Amino acid sequence: MEEAARADPPAYTVSVVGGPTPRPEEEHMGWLEGIPREDIDWGPTIDAAACRDGCRVCLDFCKQGVYGLVDGRVLVAERTSCVVGCSHCASLCEAGAIAFPSLEDLRKAHPRP
Repeated sequence: MEEAARADPPAYTVSVVGGPTPRPEEEHMGWLEGIPREDIDWGPTIDAAACRDGCRVCLDFCKQGVYGLVDGRVLVAERTSCVVGCSHCASLCEAGAIAFPSLEDLRKAHPRP
């Protein structure tokens, strides 16, 4: 049996936390390498008033353990587990309840060497 031809894999960037981020459209965050993750102000915040109970799209999407569930409400449980530069959960949130720091603020806080 012949092996099927394989397409070239998508371009990957390596996140600050060390895992691959298979979204080549995200900005490469290499200039942050070497900075302890807990010193990088990146992660989601949830507007509790806007968050729709029961939606849980962010909780289901994020495999990094950023979100948790308490009394039926989604909350940010491990903000520093968020992959720096990733904000895809915010684009999935139909209620617009998830916000991230701007990349501009991240650049100001940690300028490129």
